[in-house]
Amino acid sequence: MVESRLKSRMIRLGIQEGQEYLTYLRENASAESTQLLSLITTHHTYFFREFNHFEFLIREGFARIISEVRKRPDKTVRVWSAACSRGQEVYTIATFLEYHLRQLAPDLNYSVYGTDVDPESVKVGVNGVYHFQELKSIPAVYMGQNWIRGSGEIAEYAKIRTAVRERCSFGVFNLVKTETEKDPGFFDLIFCRNVFIYFNDDQIKKCVNYLMQKIHPHGFLFVGISESLSHLNMALDYLGPATYGRLNANPSSNIVPIRTKVEAPPAAAHASAPRPAPPRAPVQASASLIRVLCVDDSASILSILKKVLSKENGFEVVGTALNGKEAIEKLKTLKVDAMTLDIHMPEMDGISYLKAQMKNGHPPVIMVSTVNRDNSEVAGQAIQLGASDYIEKPTLANLEERSDEIRAKIKTAVLFKALASASTLDFQFQRKYKVTDPENKVHLVLGALQHKRKVSFVLKNLEKNSPPLVFLAEGMGGAIHAVAQEMSKETSAKVEINSTDFKPGGVYLLDFNAHQAKLKAILGSKKISTLVWGVQTSKAKEWIVSIGSQSLFLEDSGADNAQTYGELQDLAGHVAPLTSYFSVAEEYLG
Repeated sequence: MVESRLKSRMIRLGIQEGQEYLTYLRENASAESTQLLSLITTHHTYFFREFNHFEFLIREGFARIISEVRKRPDKTVRVWSAACSRGQEVYTIATFLEYHLRQLAPDLNYSVYGTDVDPESVKVGVNGVYHFQELKSIPAVYMGQNWIRGSGEIAEYAKIRTAVRERCSFGVFNLVKTETEKDPGFFDLIFCRNVFIYFNDDQIKKCVNYLMQKIHPHGFLFVGISESLSHLNMALDYLGPATYGRLNANPSSNIVPIRTKVEAPPAAAHASAPRPAPPRAPVQASASLIRVLCVDDSASILSILKKVLSKENGFEVVGTALNGKEAIEKLKTLKVDAMTLDIHMPEMDGISYLKAQMKNGHPPVIMVSTVNRDNSEVAGQAIQLGASDYIEKPTLANLEERSDEIRAKIKTAVLFKALASASTLDFQFQRKYKVTDPENKVHLVLGALQHKRKVSFVLKNLEKNSPPLVFLAEGMGGAIHAVAQEMSKETSAKVEINSTDFKPGGVYLLDFNAHQAKLKAILGSKKISTLVWGVQTSKAKEWIVSIGSQSLFLEDSGADNAQTYGELQDLAGHVAPLTSYFSVAEEYLG
C-alpha cells in the first residue's frame, strides 16, 4: 500500500527514482512530509460506524454523563473524536447528541472536538460537506433536519446545518507524540476508534494512559470494535463492547463493570511486534436480542442478512420469506421486532406489501433493495408508505459498511418505532429516472436462451422505445432461427437475427462467435447495461470485461455465485434476482 501510494506521488512530481524522491523529501521536509503523511494515512470511515457504542450511551451511559455534567457550571457535554479522519465521526456524534440531549436533558449543551494526524483530512471536516452517497448510511432519526443540500456544481452534496457545525471544532493532533501537542482539556466521552490496530503495545499503553487522564472520572473511552486492551494489564473498567472507564471511578453508578480490571493473558505479545486483531467482543448480555423477519427473493441476500444479524451482534433472524405473501403468513405465527423488506419480488412485491399491511402495530419495516434510495417512484414511495428506513443492498465491495448500516438502522427503528422516517434531505434528493437518448444506449444480455422463463421476463418488461435489447447466443449455430421464433411470441417487437443496426425498441439476437469483434466496436460508443445469468465460457467472460464501462448485473444464483461467475462477481455492480434488473438498468441508463 505504501509503495503504490508513494509511486503515485512520484509520478505527480515527475520523479523517476526512489533516491531522487528521497532527496526531494529532505530538501522540502516541512511541506512534503505533510503531503506524505496525508498520502499514507488510511481515511476509510463512514457515518454512524460501530453503532454499539451509541446504543450503549442510549441504554446506560447517558444517565451517568447527564447527572455529572449538570453539576458543572458550563453544563456542556464535551466529546473528543481523537482520530476523526475527514469529520464523519464528529458529525455523527454531534447529530446523535443533538437528538438525545433535546429529549433527555434540554438544559445541557454539547461540544465535539475532532482531531486527526492528517491536516488535509481535518480540512474536509472543517468544511462539513459530503456527497449524498455518504450520508445515506445515517439512520433516518439522526438525519432529521441536520443537513442542507447544495446547489449548482455541488448539487450532489450536502452541508451540515450551521447550528450543529458551531458546536464542533477541529485540530491536528498526533496521538503518538502527545507530549508535544497542545493540551485539549477534559472530556466526558473520548472516541479513539480503529487507531490502535496500527500501534504497537507500548504506543497503545502510552496513548491510553494519556486519554484516560483527559477523561472526567465518570466518562467513557470508546475504541474500535476489532481492537482490545485486554492484554495490556491496565487499570480500566471494561463496560461493554470496546467501552472503557476509569477503574472504580464511580462505585455508586448504575453501570456495573463486566470486569473490574482488564487482566493480561498468560503470555502477552511482544511490545514492538505487530498483533493480529483480537476477536470481536460480544454485545452486552443485558441487551435482549432483536427478532427479525427477512423478506427477499435473493438467496444470497438472505444468507448475508443472517450473518450480519447474528446473535453476536444483538439480533436473531427468526424467519425468512421470499415475497410479501409469504411474509404475511409468517407474521401470523412469529413474534417479530423488525422486518427487512425487498422491493422487487414475485407474487407480491415490497410496495404492494406496504400498501396492504402497514397499519398501527406492524413491526418497523426497513427496506433493503437494489433500487437507489433517491429513486422517487420506488424508494420514495416505500418511505411514504411507512417504511422506517432504507438501505441499498450490500455488495462485496461495501459489505462491511453496509453491515454496520443495516444493524444501526434496524436498532434505531426498533428504539424509535413511533417516529416518522423521511428527512428533509431525502425529499430534496429524490428524483425520477428517465432514459433519454435510447439510440446511444443498449441492454445487453448474455445467458442460456433455453431458460424460457428468464427470456420471457426480459422481453415482457422491455418498454416501448427503450434502448435496443441485444441477446448474445454462444454456440447455437442453425438453432438461432428457432430461438428467434420462440422469442417473437413473447414480444410485439420484431426479433432481428445477426443484425447490428440497433434501433430503440428493437430486439436483436446475435451469434456471439461471429459478431463479438464488430459488436465490441459498436458498443464502444454507447452506454451499456449488461445482464448475465448462468455459467459463461472464459472467452465470453474476457469479452464482457473488454467492452469497458458498463453496469454489470449478475442474476443471483445463490450460494454458487462465485463458482458460476468467477471474476465477473468482483466487477459486478449488482448480484440480485432478475426481478430487479430493469430498475437498476433504468437508474444507470437514466
